[in-house]
Amino acid sequence: MAITRSPYATETVSSSGYGLAGEAPTAPDDTSPLLQPDSVPVPRKSLSERWHSNASAFLDRNAGLLLVVASQFCFSLSNISVKWLNNLDEHIPMLEVRDALRTIAIGVNEVVDLYS
Repeated sequence: MAITRSPYATETVSSSGYGLAGEAPTAPDDTSPLLQPDSVPVPRKSLSERWHSNASAFLDRNAGLLLVVASQFCFSLSNISVKWLNNLDEHIPMLEVRDALRTIAIGVNEVVDLYS
C-alpha cells in the first residue's frame, strides 16, 4: 500500500527589508496598528495592589508546599515541647499536656478561620 503525499510548495521571499548589500532599507508602514497611539491609556497599579497580586499569585502557586512546611513546623514544635516537658523536675500529667495542646490547636484554628 503506497501512501501518496502532496508535494511541498515553496514560495520565494522578497529580499527587500533584509538589509542586503546594495538595497535601501524600507520605511515602516504608517498604517501599522503598533505605530498608532493608544486611545485609552492603561492605568498603573499602585505598589500595594502589585504586591497584593504578586503575593496572591505566589500563594496560589505554592499552596501545597506551604502546607507541608507549616505541618513540618508544627510537628517540630510538638517534638520540642515534649522534650522540654520531659526534662522538667516536676512531673506533668499527660491529660494536662493533651488539654493544653488541644487548647492551642483550637486557638490556631480560630485564627485561621478568622483570616480565611
